[in-house]
Amino acid sequence: MTLRLTVRRLEWTAHVRATAAAYGSALLPVVKGNGYGFGRTVLHEVAAGLATQVCVGTVHEVHDVPAGLQPVVLTPTLHPPAAGGARQGPAAVLTVGHAAHVAALRGRPGPVVLKLGSSMRRYGVEPNDLPALQTAATDAGLEVVAYALHLPLAGTDAHRRAEIESWLARLPADGVPLWVSHLSPESFHALAAAHPHRPLRIRVGTALWHGAPRGDFLHLSADVQALRPV
Repeated sequence: MTLRLTVRRLEWTAHVRATAAAYGSALLPVVKGNGYGFGRTVLHEVAAGLATQVCVGTVHEVHDVPAGLQPVVLTPTLHPPAAGGARQGPAAVLTVGHAAHVAALRGRPGPVVLKLGSSMRRYGVEPNDLPALQTAATDAGLEVVAYALHLPLAGTDAHRRAEIESWLARLPADGVPLWVSHLSPESFHALAAAHPHRPLRIRVGTALWHGAPRGDFLHLSADVQALRPV
């Protein structure tokens, strides 16, 4: 079976630019896995015109990020790449959500994001354990540059915002930015306006590259060779 993805490039480019403009300077583009079907290299070129950082899935996706972009690795690792590496450009920002993630980075100082637990029930520190994780990161020589909260697609913006508000009430008043996800531009800006003393940024992947719901600038087709009852 031959599958074809047809992209109306001018319409797709207009959508990407409009979405980026709607979020503004708080946007953190996400380019992970197979690059949402486009290929990471293609999307890196576009992301470089939208921001100075790009979120990638794992440490194995850092090597092909162009020098002009700083990679932010979303998934914690117990086997970080060698410091310095062959890649040119800013050092990758790694993610930690557990003491074991911090221990794996000891002796490799650099910027990290502290992953907060959410209703996604993936990795992430619980509120009562956050102070200990922060202390462990500092003792390991790591620079905490942000907190991150990965929210579920299920539910509404109101549900997601309530979860963010719950964490905001528990974070120390340290001015460290909070990175969130899966909010519409309107909901995100309303949240930011309600918390002027906490810098907020938003990671956007699917809505940026595919549209949410998926835009009609993408069309998947196939050659059907035969039909048989099953």
